[in-house]
Amino acid sequence: MNAPSPQNDPNPRLNRIQRVSKCIRLAIRYGFPVMVLMFLAIPLLMSYGIKVPLPRPSAISQVRDSHMAISGLVMLFLGLFWFRTLLKLFGSFERGLLFTAQTVRCVQILGGIHILFWLKDLLFAYLIHTTGIALYTAGLGNVFSGFLVIFVGWVMDEARKIRDEQDLTV
Repeated sequence: MNAPSPQNDPNPRLNRIQRVSKCIRLAIRYGFPVMVLMFLAIPLLMSYGIKVPLPRPSAISQVRDSHMAISGLVMLFLGLFWFRTLLKLFGSFERGLLFTAQTVRCVQILGGIHILFWLKDLLFAYLIHTTGIALYTAGLGNVFSGFLVIFVGWVMDEARKIRDEQDLTV
């Protein structure tokens, strides 16, 4: 009967962002724990005699068990922090909060987590006495992506500040 007028219709671009953000948030919320459970299920499957493909024995023999355990704990801690921050970010996007201080902070934290992943890779490559180019390239992609994400967060923060200044200007 009465079709909604364009003035009353919410922004369709924002609606698309909110729908996609909800899908991504749900995929992360339920997909990440399933991945962790699958990773934890590998030793259980192997104990029942099920063959699981593993890395080459030469790569395993170079790594000490204590360093692997510590690296796994650090990876779990960083992964859980990454998981929490990503859920918070996409939850903000789902509510339509795109350029706020909270979303900018989440983006910058995600960049920092990538840099921490790189530092962990570098530290454990040094501890297991990796030499040559492998030591210097350990997790190098994480440091570049971390700085890129922090840069994007900085650009978002500047855009938010410019918008706030324009809102205050008559």
